[in-house]
Parts: sequence; structure tokens; C-alpha cells
Amino acid sequence: MNRILFIVEGTLTEPAIIKNIEQCFFESNNYPKSSIESLILPATTNIYTVWKKMEADDWDTDVIEVIKELCKNVPPKELKTDLNTLHASDYSEIYLFFDYDGHANDIPENQHNVVIHKMLNSFCNESEMGKLYISFPMAEALKDISVFGSCKSSVCIADIDDGKQYKKHVNQRTTMPKLKSIGSDVWILILKLFLQKVCCLFDLSEIDFFKFRKYILPQTIFSNQVSKYIEPHRKVMIMSAFPEFILDYFGEEFWKDIFGENAFIFSEADCEQKKFENDYLAERV
Repeated sequence: MNRILFIVEGTLTEPAIIKNIEQCFFESNNYPKSSIESLILPATTNIYTVWKKMEADDWDTDVIEVIKELCKNVPPKELKTDLNTLHASDYSEIYLFFDYDGHANDIPENQHNVVIHKMLNSFCNESEMGKLYISFPMAEALKDISVFGSCKSSVCIADIDDGKQYKKHVNQRTTMPKLKSIGSDVWILILKLFLQKVCCLFDLSEIDFFKFRKYILPQTIFSNQVSKYIEPHRKVMIMSAFPEFILDYFGEEFWKDIFGENAFIFSEADCEQKKFENDYLAERV
């Protein structure tokens, strides 16, 4: 049995998503690698604060020790663990889930992308320092899809400067059920729409598991976000980190169960992002 530590940004949204993933996948006998013991530890701050703590300690301090310091004022009933007994060596895998939060004002604006690049390069192995996944613009991106099964029915692009208003916009337009009520059927839809966005972001006509595993990484997703949206337009393609994690974690057999033996085919006709590129971005070149 694997012992997994999930380090997340907030105390509500991310824990709710992970608990749902555990219910739909980790506690199901239908999927391999499903037997785990896990702990969710909220950092109660954004990734930039975590980075500043790591920098101040010259990266000599274990990330769990940094998170323990940041969340020491969280009530024990919310943490569900005794921080004094928590050690990285107790866990075989560590996963971190944070938001891009490009609107955050606790570091200079021109440092946001530098920080994310450094964090992704440092936290790239779940069995060592941990593996970091980034949601764009934030965790609520998971709810920002259409249950009608097409990107064309969804909003694909978000303004970085919307900041916390993004959450309000998502709650107004989402057709998703509440996070705790997402079932396996909805997750399969989420995974398919995630791959449609991956194809858009990477200009692919199709993608199979081997191409996904080799080229679609947290680092490459971020690099493409930066080059196509963040730097030229202060926007992001709305992408949740959680479907990426699920596809990474469960591997090839899971992929075949969901998508079959053939590659996932990208239908440009269903992609609202192409309309955005042709209309909105073309006007600003």
C-alpha cells in the first residue's frame, strides 16, 4: 500500500477535489494502483509564499517542514494530523497542487513566471522532493467546463487580472455538479475535455498515451501557457491540474480503459480556443 501526501494550496476546494478522486478512483477496485493511504495537508497560502520560504532557507529545508510552519495555526481538526509527527520519510509519494495565481501581489509581477519555472523544475519527482501540478488560473478551473461534452460549450480563456473574480464567474456559469458529487462518468468527461485542451495548447491533431507521457508534463504545459497566452496577452488557457494527475498516476491501462487502443482525436470544430485565436488574438498582433 502506497502512503501518499497531498500538499494543497487551500483548505476547501483542493481537499474536496482530492477526496472525490479518492472516492471515484483510489477506493475503486476497477483501477490499478488504487490501494493507498493518504493525507491532505493545506499550505493555506499560494505557491509564491512557499517559494519565498524555500529561497530563504537556501532550499535546504524539506518542503514538508516549510508547509508545517505555514499551517501551524490551522485548527487540528482541519489538518487531521499532528504536525509534530509528520515527516517526509513517512510517505512514498508527495504531490503538490497549487494555482498559477498570476494576479498575486506578494512578489513583483515580473517574477511570477520565474518562480513557477523554478518550482516545477525543483518539484518534478513524487518519490523525491515531490511532484508539483499547477492549475490555470486556479483550482476552480475543474468546474469551468460544460457537461455537454464540448470545449465549444465552455469558456476556454481567462484573464490573469480577473484574480479572485474568476471564482465568481465560474460559479455563475458552471454546469458541473458540486465537487463532492462528481461521479466517475463526469470525471471521464473531464479527462476527455482536458485532452482536448492539451491538443489545442500543443497544436496536436491527436494524442496517445506514449505521447502524453513523454511530452505533456507540468513544465511543458506551463511553458506553452507562457508563450501562447501569459506573456503576450496576460491570459491563460483554463486548465485544471487534477485530470493531468489522474492520467499520470494510473498510467497506460487506465488510458486504454477510457480512450481505447486508439489515440485521442482532437476535433477542431469543437474547440472554442481556435475561434479565440483567430478572432481575439489576431486583432492584437
